[in-house]
Amino acid sequence: MFTTYLAKTLAATIALFIIGAGTISTYWNEMTLYDHYRSLIEIKNNVSQKNDLNIIYYYGYATTKEILQDTSFEIEENALKLTREVEMYQWEEDLTRAKNRHIKTWSNKIINSELFSDNSYSTYSNPNYMYVFPQTIVSKNVTFDNYKLSPEIIKKIPNQILITFSDDQIKHLNNKSKLKIQINGEKLFFGENPQTPNIGDLRVRLYKTNPQYISVIAQKNGNLLQPYQASTGESVVLIESGRVSINELIDHAVIKNNLDSWKYRLIILLVMCFGALTFYSVQSRTKIISRAIKTGTLLWLIATVIIFIMLRYF
Repeated sequence: MFTTYLAKTLAATIALFIIGAGTISTYWNEMTLYDHYRSLIEIKNNVSQKNDLNIIYYYGYATTKEILQDTSFEIEENALKLTREVEMYQWEEDLTRAKNRHIKTWSNKIINSELFSDNSYSTYSNPNYMYVFPQTIVSKNVTFDNYKLSPEIIKKIPNQILITFSDDQIKHLNNKSKLKIQINGEKLFFGENPQTPNIGDLRVRLYKTNPQYISVIAQKNGNLLQPYQASTGESVVLIESGRVSINELIDHAVIKNNLDSWKYRLIILLVMCFGALTFYSVQSRTKIISRAIKTGTLLWLIATVIIFIMLRYF
């Protein structure tokens, strides 16, 4: 009897924690996305093609004479930026699993195995550094007709082009690398076998962004274009490749914001349902999944509607 009571109490506590975390996440998500929407409307109401306003729209050719170098891979390119994406094969702890919580996964960030909840880092140990690290190298002097672009804007310029390597280049890189390097599809694989990777193995992709025509909505500071600091505190710049009108730039950003909002709402809905499932798993033996879905959906709907109204009308 006491064991059953303890199990029910523990399940209820965990369920309340999960549902509470879902409610807090709902508030953060709705607030963040609503602030971004307000920032976009603020830009729409103030942007102009005239150069004497603080927020301007401009279409032109972004270019540079600078040669960028990634010395680790002996790359030299006349480009706006060079991007190096790196993933490392690591242990990850999945707390939603009752058993076998530690799984192997690719991650672009170092997972600190010393923070695993069951103090199992001695068995499931990750490296504390990447032999090759992610980075973005931007040109220091990008001209945009009569303007210059800030590093924050350069990093957002689209149309990245994959940098490929010949067999001779890979052979040369292997001569100075501690880890074996080989081509695996679009990626460089650091390790013995890409089909059966080991903890600490790496996957690397390198990109260049060439000079190109772009459309930008940004804040003008002298002859420098930089992200606009909205009244919400958000730093915003809208940029697309090619000729895109003011309304199209803003409409595309609004659509993306709406899609992001529903993506995060659905994730939070699943969290709420999981919390309800945790509660019903020991409280009831019948129709557990259907009851959890109904309860989780109802709690999510109530939290979303209340927070939605609070942010917009209070």
